[in-house]
Formats: sequence, C-alpha cells, structure tokens
Amino acid sequence: MKPTFLSSAQWVSKFIRENLSGMETVKAGGLQVYTGRLSGLPMNLVELEKGPVDTIDFSLLSGLQPQYLVSIGEAYSCKKNLGTGDIVISSAAVYLENCGGVRLAETKAELRLVDLGLKVAEELSFNDQICKFVIGRILLNPGSSRAGKRLNFIPSADIYCIDSSGYPLTQWAVESGAPFVLIRTIIPVSAKNRPPEAFQIRCELAKKHFWVVKGILEGLKKIQTPDAEGLRKVDLI
Repeated sequence: MKPTFLSSAQWVSKFIRENLSGMETVKAGGLQVYTGRLSGLPMNLVELEKGPVDTIDFSLLSGLQPQYLVSIGEAYSCKKNLGTGDIVISSAAVYLENCGGVRLAETKAELRLVDLGLKVAEELSFNDQICKFVIGRILLNPGSSRAGKRLNFIPSADIYCIDSSGYPLTQWAVESGAPFVLIRTIIPVSAKNRPPEAFQIRCELAKKHFWVVKGILEGLKKIQTPDAEGLRKVDLI
C-alpha cells in the first residue's frame, strides 16, 4: 500500500511525473498509472486522460490498494477573494445525490492530510510570492462550470470552488473509502478570460503541485500512528 496521487490532467502533474525515479507505467481504460519514487519515497501517480468518461477502467485503481489518496487539479473559484493561482485544500467533497430528489451530500476529508497540506502551504514560497491557501468545501460537479454556477445551493452551502475537469477520478477517490484530501488550484472560469500567457501560468501551477505533493509525501513518511506528534489539529471551515 502506497500513497496515491490522482491528477485530473497530464499538465497538472507534469513535474511530478518527470521527477519520478524507477518509474513503471501501466496504461488502461483512460488512465495512466505511474509507480516510482519521489525524493526516494514510494508513491503512485494516476493521470486522467482525455476521452469519454464511460471508458475509464476503475478496476485498475482498486488494484492499487491506496494507503492515502491526494487528488490534485484545477477548479473555478466561488469566492471573490480567491484568484488565479490560489489553492483550496478540501475540508470536504460535496456532490449531488439522487435520493427521491436531488440533494447535496458530502464526505469529509482526512484531517491528517488536510493538516499536512496546510503545513506545506505555510512552509512554501513560490518564486518569492506566497499564494493564498484556504481550507473549504469543494463541489464535484459532473457538468460544466457554468452549470455548477447556476445551481442555487452554492452560496448557502458555502462552496469554495467547483471541480469539473477531474470529476470521474475525484468521485472515485471519495467513494473508495480511503483517507483522502483534494488540492485544487484556481484557474480563470472561461477561456475568453484567460490571458495570452496561459501556457506559462499552467507551468507555474504545475510547479506548485509538485512542491505540494512532495511536501505531503514527506509528511506522510513521518506519520507513525493516528496520534503522531507534530501534527496540529485544524478547524475545518
């Protein structure tokens, strides 16, 4: 059992993939699974490929028996004070559930993983510019960002951002039963609002994901027991 990191797109995990040593690759059903070591620490990296959702072979993931799941990707902000490059660490994953009518359901993130994400955020400085890190609820929206923003419950449910690009993989993470946390970097909502230097922005965001994953992986190594010392309790929003 190894820590497993789920990436919603290949650009998100570009630098993680390039720095894996002893890497082995398995490709099947719309997924690419990389097994290797980052800074000498064993891990799995799963990337979601572009293609129809119904072709994804989740049995490949079940065979990994993940010890912890950390999902990284992009999202659209629901808060005016969250801008491009800011990062949301999930307190919970929120999703639509059909139970004789559509309602919101949520699954709490693993507190130890949330805490590790927060510790990494406090320690890192990206190009001498510290981006904003917040802890909050993340909506797993199977539709488009526009569809999500039309839903009336978003303000009252206190959703911090909407994840749509990595929905199938993230939904599997939530339903797997393994301890998880979602790490989402805010991007502009629509293509027309994206600046011409969007490629460079994605490169900088991919670097952030690398350092966040490396920090969490190193933090996980230090966890020996559920009551491991050195981990603070955090108040979830």
